[in-house]
Amino acid sequence: MVGEPAWCRRAVGNSDASSSGGNRRLLCHGWQVSGGRTGHCRWCLSNLEPLCVETGGNVGVDCDGGYAEYIKLPAHIFIKLPEELDYKKHPAEIGVITDAIATPYKVLKRARVKAGETVAVFGAGGGLGIHQLMLAKWARARVIAVDVSPAKFAACRDAGADEIVDASGGDVVEKLLDLTNGRGIDVAVDYVSSTSTLEAGARALGRHGRLVTLGGAGQLFQVSAKEMLLKELELLGSRYVTRTEILDCLDLVARREVWPLVSDVRPLAEAEALHQRVENGEVIGRAALLIG
Repeated sequence: MVGEPAWCRRAVGNSDASSSGGNRRLLCHGWQVSGGRTGHCRWCLSNLEPLCVETGGNVGVDCDGGYAEYIKLPAHIFIKLPEELDYKKHPAEIGVITDAIATPYKVLKRARVKAGETVAVFGAGGGLGIHQLMLAKWARARVIAVDVSPAKFAACRDAGADEIVDASGGDVVEKLLDLTNGRGIDVAVDYVSSTSTLEAGARALGRHGRLVTLGGAGQLFQVSAKEMLLKELELLGSRYVTRTEILDCLDLVARREVWPLVSDVRPLAEAEALHQRVENGEVIGRAALLIG
């Protein structure tokens, strides 16, 4: 049974979540059943749950997913929603916070993005990429969207991109250098992570630049060790997020400092059609299925 669960109205069982007065507003802490059975490994105790060595696997891959009326998961991966978030009025938007908002938020921290820096987002028109534009703009960075689909450029602008680089014709490095007067970008965030995008991102970095990969295609790439030395470059990976980072993002959305983009919401019966739209790259932002 597949599906990445987002939130539920009610919990049952012997746990603080099921016995609390606010049990009708519970958010699922992402796709990874981190914390294993105890949550006491060195990584969990260091507030680095995505690196847990006792993980129960990925929801919808290693255990049953969310395409069901009921789901059984460890109580500790559920989080109460703030009262300010109206789950009845905005179920889909609230449901994607743990992924669409929290993942880019983690990237900002991982790359130590500062106000005034230039951030280029590769795969900016994708579901996570477009939210990375939002979060980078929220962090007061100069934001450059890099994508191959002109049909998504307007949405990238709306999400916060100051500049657009059309990567379909190549010359991405040259275009990024032109937009920074030859200095190079401060941060490259790569949601595609193909050989070509990773190498372009690394080559476009300026002094003390940071490249962050989110996995994507997971391909191998080459980078100049000399350039890494002379510019003091950093190559970083960013997995999923911690419970604390999700709580931060819930507060951001509750204060309306950022707001998730969900452009297609359908009932479970239309899951196959929605999957096809996602596979075809036709969805702007995120898509969601409402169950029950």
